[in-house]
Amino acid sequence: MQMPLKPLSGSKAADLSDLAGDIGWLSVHALEPNFTLMPQWVLPLAEICGPGRKLVPVHALTGEGRPGAFSVFETRRWRWGLPLAHGESFLGDFPISGTPLLSMADPVGSCAAMLQQAFDSLKVSSLIIPYLSGHHAISSVMVDACAEIGAPICFLDDRQRAALRCNGDYDAWFKETFSRKRRKEFRRLSARLAETGDLQTHTRQAGEPGLETWIDDFLTLEQSSWKGNRGTAIAGSGALTSFLRNALSRLDAAGKLLFWRMIVDGKPVAMMFGVKEGSTCWIVKIAHDQTLARFSPGVLLVLAATRTMFESDELMFADSCAEPGHPMIDHIWKDRLSVRDVMIGNPSSSAAVFSGLKAMERARRKVHASLKALRNSLRKGKAK
Repeated sequence: MQMPLKPLSGSKAADLSDLAGDIGWLSVHALEPNFTLMPQWVLPLAEICGPGRKLVPVHALTGEGRPGAFSVFETRRWRWGLPLAHGESFLGDFPISGTPLLSMADPVGSCAAMLQQAFDSLKVSSLIIPYLSGHHAISSVMVDACAEIGAPICFLDDRQRAALRCNGDYDAWFKETFSRKRRKEFRRLSARLAETGDLQTHTRQAGEPGLETWIDDFLTLEQSSWKGNRGTAIAGSGALTSFLRNALSRLDAAGKLLFWRMIVDGKPVAMMFGVKEGSTCWIVKIAHDQTLARFSPGVLLVLAATRTMFESDELMFADSCAEPGHPMIDHIWKDRLSVRDVMIGNPSSSAAVFSGLKAMERARRKVHASLKALRNSLRKGKAK
């Protein structure tokens, strides 16, 4: 059983708003949680989309009439240098997870209905779902769902990003994770930073007062960092700033927002915020004062936040949401979360067509990886 779709274009989020209740229910009862599809996140993100983008919320019901699957796709008219329309999971400026919300009651059937509905609505040659959770259950469901509707599927770019299993004792984890030399270095950095002023670390729980000040401080801190210099800080975009304020306010009201900060003489030197659902926490953004880089305030804040996660009665797992191979978090959180990109062909297309699309997509990714490596090399050269 499926709900009729109403394409969402531009900044009109009314159709998504109509689904907010079902999305919220699925967020709590999903086979694999994904905060980027929580109504508190995806609705504000859709509201800032420009008029040239077409978003389609895809929503399927189980046989009992309960919410079964949900995702949001957008149509792209060009890829591979050709006018071949394809659909992609809507991530906005936050490439974190395209994993659809799937009910535990009937994940395969609901996923199949969602994918078929997406192809029928978008009229595209293929769907690309980036950063799908690499957990075996999700991959198996996706394969079975594609088989059910006769759609070819392939997995691209298997990667691993830093994560934390925070069950147990922080002190034991700290000792097991780092050598004696590194533990001593972390303590030395903290002591050195404390010598510059009154050093304090705070954790803000959802619903506590002063959220606007925390958001203002974070935006200012990020803007003053290298992201501000490159023009990628959130404060550099009025639309993204509006989105962040809106989304964090909604998440806070729903009891899902966590914020951490480290201050010296009342001035923030490192800040980080995350989203929690059940026993899972996602670390969305971190910023630190680059003028104090010699003390590694970002690293010290991550360690302080890690302690709070171990001490929490709820949290069991944290996703860093960082790029695989991140130079900082990969060396602190040693657990890994597998993520992979998925490409699904239109069931009405031939195997030969999908084979050609796969080849072009893989070639495109190789070129993109080469250009990215060249860009990073040039940046390192300028930094020297």
